[in-house]
Amino acid sequence: MKLTVLLDNNTYTGQYYLGEPGLCYYIEEGNLTMLLDTGYSDAFLKNAPKLGCDLSKVQKIALSHGHNDHTGGLVYMAKTMNISGVEVLAHPEAFLPKRNDNGRMFGSPLSEDELDKLTCLELSTEPVWLTDKLVWLGEIPRVHEWEKNLTIGEAADSEDGEEWHRDSVPDDSALALKTDKGVFVITGCSHSGICNIITRALEVCNDQRLYGVMGGMHLTSLDERSEKAIAFMEHLHPTILYPAHCTCFEVRAEMVKRGLPVGVVAVGMKLEI
Repeated sequence: MKLTVLLDNNTYTGQYYLGEPGLCYYIEEGNLTMLLDTGYSDAFLKNAPKLGCDLSKVQKIALSHGHNDHTGGLVYMAKTMNISGVEVLAHPEAFLPKRNDNGRMFGSPLSEDELDKLTCLELSTEPVWLTDKLVWLGEIPRVHEWEKNLTIGEAADSEDGEEWHRDSVPDDSALALKTDKGVFVITGCSHSGICNIITRALEVCNDQRLYGVMGGMHLTSLDERSEKAIAFMEHLHPTILYPAHCTCFEVRAEMVKRGLPVGVVAVGMKLEI
């Protein structure tokens, strides 16, 4: 598998790509070329040609969840290229209206119906194998006590937005890659809990070895939950660890302090596994 970071909050010094608080990964695995998420704006479209990534080759787009910092780029992609043959994979609740605690809407700018007309939309709560090694994990069971009650903002009960509830983001998912060294997990934002995601990935891949993790872990402060998440990963002895996007500096620093193999993620990073 080859992975190129088209978009992240972070950029490398001396490499002049666009960054924003969002995420987009260009992934090549076997005969498949795909994206995980599309960021917030058209920034990933501008970065792609500079990084040698041909977006016309993209066959699938997996959406980790429905927030606009992961789905917003679809609007710009649809305006600049024909994506009618692209398969878009998401959870059935990914396109429900979402708002933060201040009432600002931050769900997908495209509705399920709009995206269904623009692309080949596939909705699933179950794991979907994209190649014989790469799988989209579907809905993530909340099995760890410290990650059972995670919520962010509110979600509507239906597209009309008349009734709202605290959003536990059941649409949050991730990718997992089977390797001869164990399972490599690729996350978008981990609203379902990074430990829950890792546990699900190991289960679906039928391998209890964690090779590594890359992506947003939604550990935004050094608190009890992040301490337990770090300890959980410590116990699994990953070979590589690339916290990105919504993983704060304090958590990354604590990972380094505890001896975890932490690498720096930024726009333009290329990883081959």
